[in-house]
Amino acid sequence: MVSVVIPVYNSAGTIRETLDSLMAQTYGNWEAICVDDGSTDESVAVINQYIVEHNDLNVRLIKRECQNKGGSVCRNIGALSSQGEYLIFLDADDLLGKDCIENRLKAIETTDNQFVVFPMASFENNDLSTAHVYSRLYAREPLYMFLSGFGTWQVTSPIIRKSFFDKLGGFEETFPRLQDVEFHIRAIIESNGKYEIKRNTDADCYYRQGGNTGVVVGKLKRTIEGGQKLIALIEKYAGQDAIENKKKLSLALLSLYCHLSMYQDKISANEKEYVRTNPVMESGLKLFMDKTAIRMVSIIERIKSFKYRLFVCRLVDKYLRTLLAR
Repeated sequence: MVSVVIPVYNSAGTIRETLDSLMAQTYGNWEAICVDDGSTDESVAVINQYIVEHNDLNVRLIKRECQNKGGSVCRNIGALSSQGEYLIFLDADDLLGKDCIENRLKAIETTDNQFVVFPMASFENNDLSTAHVYSRLYAREPLYMFLSGFGTWQVTSPIIRKSFFDKLGGFEETFPRLQDVEFHIRAIIESNGKYEIKRNTDADCYYRQGGNTGVVVGKLKRTIEGGQKLIALIEKYAGQDAIENKKKLSLALLSLYCHLSMYQDKISANEKEYVRTNPVMESGLKLFMDKTAIRMVSIIERIKSFKYRLFVCRLVDKYLRTLLAR
C-alpha cells in the first residue's frame, strides 16, 4: 500500500479536485489521509461529503487535536496513522497525475533506495494546460542546493519508504519555514546515497500557483527564523564531516548568506526600523567557508543601501546556483 498524506487548511475550494486526482489513479492499493489543521471554512464538511459520496475506505479524515499546528505537524500525524509501506505527501490544492502512484511504486519497490524523486510541474489559473516543469532536478549533487536554502524539489516529488521516514523522525515541527529543505537535507545525508532522482521523466504531480505574490513581512521573518534553525543543522553535519565536498559546502553557505540577506533587505524595504543580522557569519559555519566566500560576505556587508545590497546578492546568488548545480 501507498499512503498519501494531505495536510488540509481552509482548502474547501480545491480539496475535492485533489482527491479526484487520487481516485483517477491507475494503481488501486492506496489510502489518502487528510489531516485538518483547524480549518475555519467548509474543508471538513467537503471531505466528509466526499467520503460519503464515494463510500470508500481509501479516504480518511483526521482532525488535529494537538496544540502545535502547521503542515509539518499534519504530515507527521498522517504518517503516524498510515498503513502503507510507502509515503507520498500531497498538499490540498495540488494534484497527482493518473500514473503517479503506479510509476513511483515500480521505481522504488525493486531497489534498495530509501526514496525516489520525480519532477513536478506548476500550473496557473486552475488550468493544467499551462503546466511547466517546476522542479530543479538539474543539480548533480542536490544536497548542496538544499544546503543553500534553495529547494531542489518539492515535498510532493518523492516517494519515500515509511520505515526510513520513521528513522528520520519525520518533519521537524519547530521550523516555521524551510521545513521541507531541512527534511530533505537529513534524508539525503542519512540515506547514505540510497536514493534516485528521475530527471528524464515527465512530471507526475502538479503544483497550483496563485494567490498573493507580494512581499509578506511576516512570512519573510519566519523564513529567517527557519534559516537560523537550518544553520544549526548544517553546523552539526559539517562538524561530523558528513558533507564531503568542502568547496561546494563553502559555496552553499555563501548562497545561504545571500538568501538570508535578501530576505532581511526585503523586510527593511517595508520596515525602516528593522535591524539586520548576519546569522551565517555569527555561527560556527564561518569555519567551513573559504577565504573567497568570507571576503565576498565582507564586501556585501559594507554596502549601505539595502536596495543595492539586494541587487548584488541576487547577482551573486544566481552565479552560485550555477556553480552548485555542476
